[in-house]
Amino acid sequence: MNNQMGAALTTALNELEISAIHLAATPVSTATLNALSIEKPEPTSTLHQLKRHLQGWISRFLLLTQPLLFGFVFLAPTNTPMINICPQFGVPVAGMGYDTTTWTDYNLDAQAIQAVLNINSDHSFWVGYENGGFAWTNDVMPELTLTFTMADGSERWFDVFWSEQTPDAYYALPFANPTPYADNNGEHYGTHPCAAILMTAPEYQALLAAISA
Repeated sequence: MNNQMGAALTTALNELEISAIHLAATPVSTATLNALSIEKPEPTSTLHQLKRHLQGWISRFLLLTQPLLFGFVFLAPTNTPMINICPQFGVPVAGMGYDTTTWTDYNLDAQAIQAVLNINSDHSFWVGYENGGFAWTNDVMPELTLTFTMADGSERWFDVFWSEQTPDAYYALPFANPTPYADNNGEHYGTHPCAAILMTAPEYQALLAAISA
């Protein structure tokens, strides 16, 4: 069932991309966009940003359709950098993104990119498909959406989610491969993060400060 929904959502994404082209080219009133709960694009907005946003929601839907657990797995603190946990993420050459609390836009320089690559990854909320997948609550919402570009033009994603039920926890998912796929058994179709990093509120605020500097 999840495979079918994932394929259908991917098809819908492509159709929405076509619709986005028409939205960008056609004058639409602010009142109409508000009624549809769509933000009016800024002059600097790109189709790529809209598609990335839609892909993020599809990824979230696919993740939330898996069984969920509510316990956390805590490891002894050693401050292991994210790039050590997820070496396939690599070192991007550029990055951009936004957060959904303040709608701040970020253009990430080399120092900001290093801040992301070096976040503390000691605490994981991945518990394995056999145990339900992710140990997070079912009301998580996107908090921070970052898109990175590699030297060869490929993308890397870094998404952070937050829940009112766990206000002091932030759930970070780095994606070394943003293309949806199924496993070797044809199951679990969707985008698969290379890590599931549980961040504290101070760690998340420190990350925001680093990428804003």
